Amino acid sequence: MNKLKKMALRQNFPEKDIFGLKQMFKMIDTNNSGYITFEELKDGLSSFGANLEELEIHDLMQAVSIIFDTII
Repeated sequence: MNKLKKMALRQNFPEKDIFGLKQMFKMIDTNNSGYITFEELKDGLSSFGANLEELEIHDLMQAVSIIFDTII
């Protein structure tokens, strides 16, 4: 079981939500590296209609990184 699924299960996310998150991750990870770069996140957010400033995207990446570091 992958880390994202383990974390989501600990948070009691429904299986369908986990599936949706995985699909979204795959759509954003355009080079299929298993990691999302700043540019991939910026382009992905834009494709979903989110118009964030670069500083906001950096803050988002940092917040997610901190969350994963404390959970995993």
